[in-house]
Amino acid sequence: MRYPLALALLLFSTPAAAATPEEKLAAAGLKLPPADAPVATFSQTVRTGNLLFVAGHARCGKEIIKAKVGREFTTEQGYAYAREVGLCLLASVKADLGE
Repeated sequence: MRYPLALALLLFSTPAAAATPEEKLAAAGLKLPPADAPVATFSQTVRTGNLLFVAGHARCGKEIIKAKVGREFTTEQGYAYAREVGLCLLASVKADLGE
C-alpha cells in the first residue's frame, strides 16, 4: 500500500462489527510487529485522561536509518520505511491501550 492515508481509511472506515483492526491489517497483507520496550526514562506513549500521545518512533526492533528520499533512498524505499514506522506506531498504541 503506497499511501498511509489509504491505510488509515481502510482500518477505520468500515463498521466495527465487520472485523477487528488486526483482521483488516491481515486483509491488506500487513501484520503488527512487537512494540519496542521503552529505553531509559523515554516512553513512546503517554496517556493523559482519554488522550494517548505517541512520539519518537522508528521501525520496531530495527536499526534507525538516516537518509533522504531522492538521495540515499528511492521513493519506493521511502514508502516502505514509512509503512514500517506506521505499523510500529500502531503496535505501540496497542501495547499501551491493550486489546
